[in-house]
Amino acid sequence: MNEASKSNCFSSMVNANANSNNSMNYSQAIRSKLQQAFFLSRPSGKKIFLAFILLFALLYYIIPLIRSGGHRYIVLNRKERCLEDRLKQYTEKQDSNNVFIYHKPALSNLPEKYFLPYIGNGYIGISLDGNHGVWLKGQRGLDIATDYNPIVNFELKGYDLQEAMVLDIVDGMLVKYSCFQRHDSTLSNCISLVQTWYVHRTRPGLLVQEVNFYNPSDENIEVSVSQGRLSSWAQESKPIEKIKDNSQSDADSDTTWHVGSKMLANEVLLTVASRQFSETGILELPAKRSVKRQSLTLFDYTLTQSSDKNVSFKRKTHTIKAVQSALTVGLDELRQQHQSTWHKLWQSGFAISGSKDVNSLNSDVINSTLYYILSHVSSPLTDVTSNDSERQVATNFLNTPEACYHNKHHTLQFSSLWEIGHTVETMNKGVDTHLSSLEHYGCSNYIKAGAPGVLQAVLLSLGGFSFRTADGEVLHMEFNADPADLHRDYQFTNIRYADLSLLNISVIVDESNFAVLHVSSGADHFYASDAALSEPVALSREVVTLPVKLTKPLTAILYISNNKDHLLALRKVVQHVEEPVIAPAQDHRVLARHKHGHSYGGLPVMFWIMLALLIVAFHFFLFKMVFSELCKGDTNSYYRRRAHS
Repeated sequence: MNEASKSNCFSSMVNANANSNNSMNYSQAIRSKLQQAFFLSRPSGKKIFLAFILLFALLYYIIPLIRSGGHRYIVLNRKERCLEDRLKQYTEKQDSNNVFIYHKPALSNLPEKYFLPYIGNGYIGISLDGNHGVWLKGQRGLDIATDYNPIVNFELKGYDLQEAMVLDIVDGMLVKYSCFQRHDSTLSNCISLVQTWYVHRTRPGLLVQEVNFYNPSDENIEVSVSQGRLSSWAQESKPIEKIKDNSQSDADSDTTWHVGSKMLANEVLLTVASRQFSETGILELPAKRSVKRQSLTLFDYTLTQSSDKNVSFKRKTHTIKAVQSALTVGLDELRQQHQSTWHKLWQSGFAISGSKDVNSLNSDVINSTLYYILSHVSSPLTDVTSNDSERQVATNFLNTPEACYHNKHHTLQFSSLWEIGHTVETMNKGVDTHLSSLEHYGCSNYIKAGAPGVLQAVLLSLGGFSFRTADGEVLHMEFNADPADLHRDYQFTNIRYADLSLLNISVIVDESNFAVLHVSSGADHFYASDAALSEPVALSREVVTLPVKLTKPLTAILYISNNKDHLLALRKVVQHVEEPVIAPAQDHRVLARHKHGHSYGGLPVMFWIMLALLIVAFHFFLFKMVFSELCKGDTNSYYRRRAHS
């Protein structure tokens, strides 16, 4: 080959290599741009960290929101807003589980726990759900069903309806909020209806229904009214004359009171006094006005072997007097009497820290069950029909607790006692079981004292408290609890120590997971001692802190008495046990289950799932980086070999 040919050949090879290099450089430039655009270039540690943080935030916050159905961002229509504006007043009570609310129909994506809308005073009771009428007193609770239902119902034809039922256990009332809106107009103002029911706490047999309509529209509206007629139910009825009504409600004086009676199948003579809410079945709502009405019904019953006319006449006379007494007082005073009596009853109580453990009881179940139990028990101490002798007998029972509550296990361990259910029948069964249990464990005197005594007995059973008595005198009170069970905060308010004092006792789990006792007394000259029965500590209104000590075998963790010498003498009780020591700290896994619903500590399960996903993602990116480096090294070696060949 001549020099020219070699030169041309070499020139061709150089050009080819140059073209090849240019093409490769161009490809690498495009690849570099694409890598930068899609973050496929070699990432720095800061970028990886920021990417993990963003991914974690997306998974941790968005996924739970999707799982919850996005109910945090519910868009309410006009009817629903109408209700929610009226329900705001119950926020504080609802947070403390003293008010229970559910909507009908239920709001979309808003889970609510159903409760039984029930009211009672131990003499009569009634539920707004179910087919039964008023319930009467049986052996223990209100378990005798009747077929007379005095509830007044309202209907607006051509309107959509949204309702919310509120059970206020502090006031002992049921309140139903209703908002009506026309079918063909989503922008029109809602007609509102507020109905309040209560069975009067101090007046046996009195059921009150308050009705408050508001019509914001520019036209008059007719409301259909339905109510069971007393004349159709009773075997005999007659009008009541000369009834004076001080209620001052719209048109309440236009209807006539009637009294009627009927012999029930179980030899109970039931007498009822009421009046028809509307004789025409129509209630007129004037434009831009409110209409307030009330419906009062009086019940009286007695056991009798036959429908003796003399007995029937006496019961009717008694019922008419009860009607006249209630109407003379007036609606506002009736409500105030009822609420103040419930408030006084709730001065004693129990509180417990919340638990997310699925097998644990919380204050919503405990409070509602307490309310249902008290609604089945009368109160001779506050009933206006009680005489001085009956009140004195009830007071004596209340101040003589006997051996209540002599059981080694507190009732928080018995979940079956708190399964009230969602029907009146299951509630009656649950209340009967609870009262039977209290009676079996020595609380019969408290049960005979009526509602205040029953509440005291339930408080003792919740904590495992018991009294030790001799010759009718209270010697001391014990707090019988296993220190290993004190993994939640408890607070017992105003436990009666006979008629001598009211005691406040709390169990607090401190920051080190040790349980400690906080004790105070409403009266002086009371003393407390821990399980070691060391030197008794004087109690006062100021809180005294005592350690929770463990003995083998187990003894009471707290002793309280108004006799210091008696507590010193009790030291002989613990002489046979091992030296009391400070109870061990609570198991952190148990505390975690109560606080977080699992044993993984303060972080939710979703956090650990997200962390596992992030670890997997990190190793995936690490593998990709190593693989990319290896591929890049192989590619450079390939081009270097091509360049040298």
